[in-house]
Amino acid sequence: MGKIFKDLNEIPCFDQINESIESVKRGMNIDIPYVKLKWNVNELRKSINTLCTCEQRIVKFEEDIHIPLKSSFADRGKLNEQIYDPLGVAIDSIHDRIYVADRVSDRVQIFSRNGEWIQFLEDEDIVHPEKILILSESIFVQFSVRICKFNKSTFEKESYKYLGYSLLGISTDNAYIFVGEWKNIQLTVLTPELIEESRITLNTQFKGEDTRLQDISLARDVFYIAFTKTDYPIQAFSKQGTLIRCVVHKDLLDYCWSFCLDQQHNILVADTGTSEVKIFSNEGKLITKFGKEGSAPGEFTWLMGIAVDDLCSIVTVDWKQHNMIQLFSPL
Repeated sequence: MGKIFKDLNEIPCFDQINESIESVKRGMNIDIPYVKLKWNVNELRKSINTLCTCEQRIVKFEEDIHIPLKSSFADRGKLNEQIYDPLGVAIDSIHDRIYVADRVSDRVQIFSRNGEWIQFLEDEDIVHPEKILILSESIFVQFSVRICKFNKSTFEKESYKYLGYSLLGISTDNAYIFVGEWKNIQLTVLTPELIEESRITLNTQFKGEDTRLQDISLARDVFYIAFTKTDYPIQAFSKQGTLIRCVVHKDLLDYCWSFCLDQQHNILVADTGTSEVKIFSNEGKLITKFGKEGSAPGEFTWLMGIAVDDLCSIVTVDWKQHNMIQLFSPL
């Protein structure tokens, strides 16, 4: 799938193309962004007409972005090396580990990047784990109403925080931890020691009575929040909770169970509704998407969690796939 725009005017280089037409008329020879060749005016006009369909006015860039499957592993089941009901996933780039929250088994499974099972985190306080956050030498596991902190080297539990209200989503700015309140549309601010500091109310008019907070991520002091049952399933907020912009419209995204940000702050979404991974710019433009419904390698049956590492390798977890974890090569 290439980059797609519904109108020519949305193309970043469209003004330059128009300028280039006039320049070519004057005998100049100019390189145009996203177009490899140097055109004369007739070739340029012909190419634009070919790219743009008159009925749908859809433009595709010349180069498709292909993100191939690198490996898949972890059978479905309740044995030590298996996963039964995965929700969240996180990648530790330093130790090359993949952490998967297995809700039904009440534990966090740990694999190497090559798919080798290492061990699992299991504790009496781990009940239906949903999201995982790696911060420095700690592993934070978010459950329905609580958070547990584990040591990344010893895998021992260091602390535990009971908050008493429904949570979903966890992120960090390396100084504080932010946990989403599923129903209240708020963020709870915690120190790495799990001491509650404050709460942030997310002020948005783009929500209904049944809108729920689904997931959160943070980049450059901007919160990206995923919601259910709203016209804008991903919205951006300041650290004070003020709505900055609506990022992704529901026409481009069916159901976001989980999402993450890469180092360029692109938004990678696990779209459970369409069984696709969708990648948006932080302004909400669709860059590419891959996957489809199915059980073959590279396909998704019930896509749940997604994570990306420092090298832009993408890891997904799937609720009903034969191989529950799939690793895709860098962008």
